[in-house]
Amino acid sequence: MVQTTSTEHGMSTGRMAMETAYNECNAVYTKVDFLRDSLKSTWVGGAEQGYETALVKWLEELRLIVNGMNNMIGTFGGTTRGMLNLEDENLVLSSTWNDQLNPNQGG
Repeated sequence: MVQTTSTEHGMSTGRMAMETAYNECNAVYTKVDFLRDSLKSTWVGGAEQGYETALVKWLEELRLIVNGMNNMIGTFGGTTRGMLNLEDENLVLSSTWNDQLNPNQGG
């Protein structure tokens, strides 16, 4: 069985990489959509319809991917916050244990 661990650095790196990919894919989507609108007015007939149909499907798939990346960015951020909150809670809890286990030691 493979064990995995998460670190704050790893989660932050993952989030930043996903944000970069998201921004780049979103820019591609915007540019292709703009170019599609520009070409649409000059193309006619069967070629135009075939191109339009294929490009719309491609843009729909890209939008699904971009939306998925956006969800992952939220997951990375939420997981990192959760990790940090858990570490803080454990630190507070462990300090109370230290006081309970060593009542004669001043701190």
